Amino acid sequence: MFDKFSLLQQLRELPFSEEEYWVVAGGAMVLHGIRPQTHDIDLGCSTRLADKLEQQGYAVSRCEDGTRKISYSEHVEIFENWIEGAVEIISGVPVVCMDGLIRMKKKLGREKDLADIALIEQVREASRLGNIRPLAKLSKAVKVADTGNQGKAESKALSAVTVTLREDTESFKKTDGVFNKDTFS
Repeated sequence: MFDKFSLLQQLRELPFSEEEYWVVAGGAMVLHGIRPQTHDIDLGCSTRLADKLEQQGYAVSRCEDGTRKISYSEHVEIFENWIEGAVEIISGVPVVCMDGLIRMKKKLGREKDLADIALIEQVREASRLGNIRPLAKLSKAVKVADTGNQGKAESKALSAVTVTLREDTESFKKTDGVFNKDTFS
């Protein structure tokens, strides 16, 4: 499993120019803050990079549309010219934009891709309304109050936090080092 930190670490170790590849699928969802983790790393790449990788002896198969799928490593697959929409840079890494990601997942049309689209749209809507922020923006170490532990607090490093607030929810108090919801702004 790759969280944002380990995903970025793997991507930065790749010997590719950022003009020749881009992150798609689950990795893009992690980098956009939609999901906390992904099982593998799927990349799109230019024909030029696909040619180089094939010449270097990486295992290549053909997709239904005739483009190449390259097995780069145990956890990394690279798809020639697999792109919809624009590429943007997130944390120094080229990533398909969210609109492009939605279009790619619609084309795939699998049940899990349709569920991902619904999740992306839910997060976008909630973020637009101010109810939650994408996971990537809430990856902070926070001090969590444990009222069941006689008022003691413990520190926990959370890789991802989802916060949903109802209209009638009171603001958290920021006393004794416990963070309130405004800490994440």
